[in-house]
Amino acid sequence: MQRRPCKNLVHMGQRLRCTSAELYARLQAGERRALGQALTLVESNHMEHRQQADALLLKALECERRCLRLGISGPPGAGKSTFIDAMGMYLVSLGLRVGVFAVDPTSVKHGGSVLGDKTRMHRLAQEPRAFVRPSPSKGHLGGVTANAYESTLLFEVAGYDVVLIETVGVGQSEVAVADLADCFLFLIPPSSGDELHGIKKGIVEVSDILCITKADGKTLPQAEKALDQYSSAMRLLYSTGDKWEKRVLLTSAKEPALLKQVWEEVQRHQEVMRQEGEFARRREAQRQKQLWNNIQAEVVHRLQTLPSVQGVMGQLERQVLRGTVTPRRACYQILDLPLRPLRQAMMEGCSL
Repeated sequence: MQRRPCKNLVHMGQRLRCTSAELYARLQAGERRALGQALTLVESNHMEHRQQADALLLKALECERRCLRLGISGPPGAGKSTFIDAMGMYLVSLGLRVGVFAVDPTSVKHGGSVLGDKTRMHRLAQEPRAFVRPSPSKGHLGGVTANAYESTLLFEVAGYDVVLIETVGVGQSEVAVADLADCFLFLIPPSSGDELHGIKKGIVEVSDILCITKADGKTLPQAEKALDQYSSAMRLLYSTGDKWEKRVLLTSAKEPALLKQVWEEVQRHQEVMRQEGEFARRREAQRQKQLWNNIQAEVVHRLQTLPSVQGVMGQLERQVLRGTVTPRRACYQILDLPLRPLRQAMMEGCSL
């Protein structure tokens, strides 16, 4: 009897019904169902799934495909999802396969997430040459999820030419996407009334291209005014001797010519980055950043599951709440717990 292919990981305790090697082969074959299963696998915290995900991601490093990772962020109201839907359809019209990794904010009260990006990207979600993956932020800071980097690798294995990474987009501090993307677009609404705020620091500083959105119809004059203000500020605040000189562009989901202009600017950026060797350096920096992100996340996870820590965590938390111990001191005590047996063994060895 032929074995049935693996199903979606509906329950996190469920065993994956195919090996990582089989899933990888299906990914390389471009099977959409396999991509959905692989993305669910890397998002799972189940121990068996984590081991299978590690094996899958290790094989992903063998993949020689190099898709473009395009990060997209902006404040609420900038029209990020609408822009991605239009830009994605434009790229599909050029014969490209487009993946979208869209991050939705998770409720700090209930832990749920709306995951409404497929609704807002209705055309792209129905396009066979595109794959839209909404993912909850789960409280992860920086506007992206903890597994965003691994997810982009899976899109790459599956043969997608461009991956659009949309952040939560809640403010100037959402800059983690810059550590994932080959090119970073910052979308600015024309009527934000904040044209010059945060130019020198924050998200604008790490962006590669600035786009004034909704440059059509009644909002076109406002968009043109914002374009002039941002362009002037850029000339004053940023050196022209940089390898890449930031530009401010107009864009609109309703104007294909403006979408084309933005895409051509992205391609020009990539050409300059590759000529200067910056593309390879940026990819290396991304891997280094993800190493330390994973170390930090794993240290917290292992501390929380360590019996010696679990035994005193409640007591320390109560002391912090009563104000008898500072949060910093409690932190030091918790971090010191795993090292006590090793320190004791070393002291005993020295005494002998």
